[in-house]
Amino acid sequence: MCGSGVMVSSEKRQTYLHRTPLSLSEATGWRAIYILEPDDDDLWTDEPLLAWCVFHHEERPVAGATGSAVDHGNHIEGVVHSGTDLGSYPDSAQNVGNFWHYRRIDDPDPTRDEARAEQARRERRKR
Repeated sequence: MCGSGVMVSSEKRQTYLHRTPLSLSEATGWRAIYILEPDDDDLWTDEPLLAWCVFHHEERPVAGATGSAVDHGNHIEGVVHSGTDLGSYPDSAQNVGNFWHYRRIDDPDPTRDEARAEQARRERRKR
């Protein structure tokens, strides 16, 4: 598992969020819930957590940009298998853009109304 980044842009500087894993603990019975696009038949999907991880967050300037890093402290996040055509690797569940929330494996599934409300909230944020 390696540090991962999410681009953060502002008019003044471009940065990315670097996650450094510090410690892992068992996450049996937990899952990450991901919201899907409104035009999909399914409204959400889930992935079982591999572990809980304490990540240290630091906002860093992108290559070629100037500025100092900003420390955002430690955060507990679930770890899932992420992947591309090149292979699968463990990463923070929250590093995936459509992450919604965590639920226990025996918690009820999100309802269609909950998922539609979350999709609508995300659409409003895009505007």
